[in-house]
Amino acid sequence: MALVQWFLQAEDAWSVAFYNSLGISVGIFAFWTWHGNPWSAPSATGWQLLILMAIVSTFFARVAMFIAVRIIGSSQLALLTPLETLLSVIWAVAFLGTGCSRSSWRAAL
Repeated sequence: MALVQWFLQAEDAWSVAFYNSLGISVGIFAFWTWHGNPWSAPSATGWQLLILMAIVSTFFARVAMFIAVRIIGSSQLALLTPLETLLSVIWAVAFLGTGCSRSSWRAAL
């Protein structure tokens, strides 16, 4: 994040998020094909959900992150990272009905 703050602060957050997400996607695709994993195409509903998830949860989160670097700085943004993990656990318990067992807590520690 410090590199983003130093070198990309003047750039548009939407462009930085787009190219960042594109680079990650190409890297994941290259890694997937390099390992020779089989490809099974999702259904039409699967593609819709995949695109929705990519836009809402990934792209908008990256845009918000790059805007936050510009506004509050990378060191303050780094303090929010544990909060993101905590909220993920809370949402999993609240919306997915996931339980927090002893083995889950041991794995987390």
